[in-house]
Amino acid sequence: MICGIIHNMNKNQRIQKAIELYTKPKEDDSYYAGTEIAKILNVHSSTIYTWLKSSGIKPSRKGMRNAVLTSKQIEWAIWRYTTLLEDGTWMGSKTIAKRLNVATPTIIHHLKKHGVKIRTPKEFMAHGKACKPRNKPIGEAPLCACGCGKKTEWVSKENKWQAYYPSHYHSKKPFHDKEYLLREYVEKKRNAIDIANNFGVNQTAIIYWLKKHSIPRRSQAESLRLSGKVRGKNNAAWKGGIADWDYSHDWKSVCKQIKDRDKWTCQRCKKTKKRWGNLLHVHHIDENKLNNNPSNLISLCATCHMESHGNQILRDYYTFVIKNIV
Repeated sequence: MICGIIHNMNKNQRIQKAIELYTKPKEDDSYYAGTEIAKILNVHSSTIYTWLKSSGIKPSRKGMRNAVLTSKQIEWAIWRYTTLLEDGTWMGSKTIAKRLNVATPTIIHHLKKHGVKIRTPKEFMAHGKACKPRNKPIGEAPLCACGCGKKTEWVSKENKWQAYYPSHYHSKKPFHDKEYLLREYVEKKRNAIDIANNFGVNQTAIIYWLKKHSIPRRSQAESLRLSGKVRGKNNAAWKGGIADWDYSHDWKSVCKQIKDRDKWTCQRCKKTKKRWGNLLHVHHIDENKLNNNPSNLISLCATCHMESHGNQILRDYYTFVIKNIV
């Protein structure tokens, strides 16, 4: 019926209707916006504003942003914003604005005007879902379980007090100390697993503190040698205690120590290389293959080693050289 009346109106009648709708309030004391009037009169919104200006009316209300809310609507908006829904979540200002057919800033303006604290996006949304209100602390904070006397903190997600004060859950252990690790790991040659078993922790905890204190870790080969897991019957090359040579079982590791001491240099011809291969030997000065005393061992190249056996002059020379090194 209304559409039919509007279609039968001429231009002047439509202008008068537009002025009437724009200046007179509705039943709920709110006003029509220019876009709403344009839909009713089936014209463009710019046409409505042109008619209003030509009639001496300044169009101050542009869209929903300046829509006027009644006192009842403002009360309802405040109640809805501050009261939980049945599912335990909040209704946001954007949803309230849609319900009242106004812009979101209008709702926020009235909330702030009445002293209502606006929720942040983080407080309202989490992973795309509306958040439930944070659980408030129950009673007074208990003391830390470690016995330090400090009060613990409230965990709103779990709705309970923490048992320990932050950073007090893991109390300080001896292996956290650098001096302890230097004594046990470096001097006593204990491995990380052995130290970890003493404290009921994983070996990764010991390795972590070794790295933190910049204590170099032993190689796998050295760790196996110290543990004895590759010695005797545990070695894959074990042949029932019958050795193919007359040297001690730890001869290879002894050789490396002597070569490191002599800086991988032949102590007779003074030749040095980055890569010797099998051409740098360790010679027993007294020719006793079981005497691995550092003062009886010297690094020689293959050529000098061949000339040293049975040579008393060289034996005396090597003894003199080793005294200056050791």
